[in-house]
Formats: sequence, C-alpha cells, structure tokens
Amino acid sequence: SDFECFGSGSIDEVATLLPTALSPFLETAPDVIGVSQETALAAALTQMTAAMGGSDLLQIPGLGNIPAQINLVMVAKTVSETTWLQYSAQPLMLSAKRALQLRAQVGPEEARRRYMERHRRMSDKDIVMARNIEPDECMAWINACAAHKPRTIVWGNGRVAEIKEALPGCYDHTVCLCNGAVDPLFEWMKLPRTEREELLKLLSHSWNRIPLLTSSRGEALPATLQMIVGTGQEEAERWLSESRRWLDRQRVPILMFRQEGTPHWMPREEALQKSMLHLFMENCDERRKATIGPRLWEFEPDAIALLESFQKDFIKKMQILPEHEQKEVQWITDVTLRLSLLFAATEDIFRSDSSRLIDNRKTTAKTISVKDTGSAVLLTRWLAAHHLKTLRWLRKKTSPDRPDNTDIPDNGELEDRLAEKLRDKGAMTRRELQRSYHQVSAKERDLSIERLISKGRIKALEDGRLVWVET
Repeated sequence: SDFECFGSGSIDEVATLLPTALSPFLETAPDVIGVSQETALAAALTQMTAAMGGSDLLQIPGLGNIPAQINLVMVAKTVSETTWLQYSAQPLMLSAKRALQLRAQVGPEEARRRYMERHRRMSDKDIVMARNIEPDECMAWINACAAHKPRTIVWGNGRVAEIKEALPGCYDHTVCLCNGAVDPLFEWMKLPRTEREELLKLLSHSWNRIPLLTSSRGEALPATLQMIVGTGQEEAERWLSESRRWLDRQRVPILMFRQEGTPHWMPREEALQKSMLHLFMENCDERRKATIGPRLWEFEPDAIALLESFQKDFIKKMQILPEHEQKEVQWITDVTLRLSLLFAATEDIFRSDSSRLIDNRKTTAKTISVKDTGSAVLLTRWLAAHHLKTLRWLRKKTSPDRPDNTDIPDNGELEDRLAEKLRDKGAMTRRELQRSYHQVSAKERDLSIERLISKGRIKALEDGRLVWVET
C-alpha cells in the first residue's frame, strides 16, 4: 500500500547495517531508557551527526561541501516524555559547556586573536602531520581552538535573535537547537509570524549550505544550524499548522519521528557511562579541536551510480503518494548523502589520534564506498517511512473533546492575524475583531474563530468575549 511504500519501519530492516557504535545503545534502550529501538536509533543518528559538526565534509560537484548533520523533531505524547534526549547526548552537552566556559575566561575577542595567531604559526609549518611540534605549542593550539570555536548548543530556545547571535561565534559556525528548560517549538510558536518563518528559512539555508550571515568584517559565514528537538503531540500539531504556508512553498528538511515507548527516569550517572556511542561523541570532539581544517570525502564511481539509481526509484515510489505528501518527502533523498558520510567517517573517527594535528588541505579527499552508500540508501528509506507515518499520525484527530473541524475552510493567514490581535489587545468580542478587518465577512470570521478554538489557540469566556491562550 502507499502507506508502506518505503517499508514498514521495523528495526529488523536496518539493524544489520548500523555502525558498531550504535548496536549496544539500541539493544539496551528498551530497558535502560524505556523507548523502542527504532526511537533510540533516530535520536542516536542525529546526535552522532551533531557531534561530527563540520569536522568531516562531503564534496558534491556543483553543491560544494556538506556536513552530515540531520534535523529531527521527536514527537511524544507529551513534552515531558522527551527529556531522555538530553541525557543520551551528555558528551555533546558537557563539551559545549567546557568550551564556552574556556572562551568566557579570556573573552571572545582575545580568544579569536589567540586562535588566529596559532593558526598562522601552524599553517606556516607546511606539514601534514604535526608530530615534531613542541608539546606545549601543540596544547596551546588545541586550547585556542576550544576557546575560539566551541560548538554552541542553544538549550530550549527558539528565538531568532539569540540563535543568530550564536552562529558567528561557534566552532565551524554550527549551532544545535535542542531541548533544555523549555521546548524550542513552544518558544518558536510565541514568535511573530515573520520571525517564525525566519527560523524556517535559517534551517533551509543551512541545509543547503547557503551563507546565513555576514560578519562585522564583511565576510560571509558558512553557518550551520541543526535542530534536534523533542516535543509533544499537541505542540507538533500546532507547529505544523502554523508553519504550513511557508512549508508548502519551501523545502525545509526536518525529519519527523514518532516516539514509541514510555521513558522512565534516566539517572545522570547512567547517562554518562562510557558507551560506544558516547566514546564516538568524545572522539568527534577531540578530533574537531585538534584539526586545522575539515577532512574531505567524496563518492567512489560505483557509489555515485547507486545514488542515481536510488533517486529514480525513490521518486517512482513517492509518486504513489498524494500530492501534498510528495512535497513532504521529496527532500529526503538528500539524507542519503549525509548518512553515507556518517557511515564512512565513523570508523575513521574511532581510529583518529587526537594528539596529532592534521592539516587536511594537504591531503586528497577520502572515498565513500558503495557498501556505505548502500547502507545509507536502506536507512534513508526506513527514515522516510517513519517520517510519513508520523505526519499522518499528527493529522488525525487525537482528542475526543476537540470538535471536528475538517469541513471548516482553512485560512491560516486570517487565523494568525486574529490570534495575534487577541494576544496584543486582550479579550475582544467577535464584532470588535471583525472591525479590525473590514474585508472579512462574519462567516469567514466565525469559521476562523472556530478553527482557532479547536486548535486551543484561543478560547471563549462566559461573557462571549474571546481571549488568546498563552501556551
């Protein structure tokens, strides 16, 4: 059926393909965390790509160099059931904190000066392996890298201004948007419509390696914004609804994944155990700090042929879907490129020696094999199946006390304007709302109001006035 045109989404479809770093984490996930192996795999893959950052890049003719990073929204029944995501990525969190603390000790400008000074000295040595450098000088270089280029993680923040502020000052210009004290989607939905769309634009441009910002020195920054967010079902439904118009016009690559299982409390000590997954993240961090430039990769010829064949087959399967769902999955073939890089780089990262500085500008690109590409192809289909199932699940009516609004015409722009007016002006009657928009008929007004009430964005008071619901 078209529901399973990309596969069933069972862990059995991909279990034998995965890097060895993932296997122990997946096997223990149901007992240690309480989530299914499928759920643990989606989270672990995206966290691994976050750990790599821009230290490994894939060369694509005509597209430039792209990182392995993949965006993810993990959807549970409630937001409180997604806190395990933070604990499973503890090495990333701790590394970011240490780097930011080191940077704060000397100040951003001094950190930049030290980094640039060391960078010039190391570059002038014209070497591939810096084994002959004095240990003190080598350590000074690593510390300068850590201070100047931390991987900034924005905890629980969906505010455009703070994310833009973080982009220029972090390692390889990468910001990871993830959960903290609050759900980033919750913060996102409190923004004005133009700023909500600006965040989607940042994610879209970041995926396509379009420079996002210009520094004070007039330089374009190859910024990368990655999103790994856990959210609740109602929050995801509302976010998709309010972002619908922009998402219909632009391709914004964000994998949606439905969380299965009921997570139990995960003690901090248990989260910090040295699993293979955590060792991978730590190795990525050491490699990131100890290299002068990114390691470059390219596909071998047979892998390119396999990618072209997969893309044709994916499009053929995609055309079975309704037109609106085709838009929601058409970008997923790009995930194959990123997963191929992840598969190829994983073993290399475990073998890396962080005591050596590698100037990758002096080396040729490493190749990605047809085997790694084949694994990435199958895993892409698997993720596409989950993405499609999650979107369909979110579209269903999930609460019996919510009215069925499927027959109410959808006017998202009017709904946004009415909701923002109530938020800014306070309680108003329907007539007062209509006066603000003379071109709107009473019927259009009432249909939009009913839709807003059904979504929980506004509510009616006993006296008949309408108020914005602060979520």
